[in-house]
Amino acid sequence: MECKDLAPIAFASITLVSALVLLASDIAWSNDQGVVGLYSVHLAVGLEGYHFSYKCRNGDGCPRPDHSEHGDFNSAGCNWNFCEPCGEAAGKIQAFLKACLAFVGVTLVLWTIRANIQNRGGFMGKLVGVAASVLTLITLVATWSLWLDKCQDSFAGMTYQIGDVRVVNVKPQLFYGFIISILGSMAALITVIAEAVKSSFSVNGQHNHRIVGVNYSLVMGDGS
Repeated sequence: MECKDLAPIAFASITLVSALVLLASDIAWSNDQGVVGLYSVHLAVGLEGYHFSYKCRNGDGCPRPDHSEHGDFNSAGCNWNFCEPCGEAAGKIQAFLKACLAFVGVTLVLWTIRANIQNRGGFMGKLVGVAASVLTLITLVATWSLWLDKCQDSFAGMTYQIGDVRVVNVKPQLFYGFIISILGSMAALITVIAEAVKSSFSVNGQHNHRIVGVNYSLVMGDGS
């Protein structure tokens, strides 16, 4: 395996790890924490659901006791205005991430095999490689696009409720899950470019090899 084959494999591996982390962990895609009056407030929203809590900053000197709640978007206790749109987005994102794992797996297998054979898998190998890398990119772009469009927008005008106190102007910001999906998309884009460039060079390289071979045979024939 040549050094030039390692870079696309490395970037495809980054994409693979990104998708695995997003699927296997309950990492927040949007997050907000701060101070509201006597309370420290925290809200985190991810693919598996949400976490909301507030804690008194003055020990027992608050009118309401500390509170913490966890739940998925489809639970009866999820009364936030983001529950339905984020639940819908999370289900689609998880499906796209699973598809991404399949496509990037194909890309990695093809790169590993083609790096160790002379003809690089031929035209069909190049075609499948380009298609798999492009589909990997599309699925990852779809994940963060869905979160922005369906879920993040639902936080606009959202309010916290602490007892009978209505606290306004609190909006979760994009967090680690979203950032990881962006990084995975960037790695997938580099893989697509590498696949396209390598396909082009592979064809030219084989063509030049055949031309050199013919010229060399002709020279040998003239000298005999």
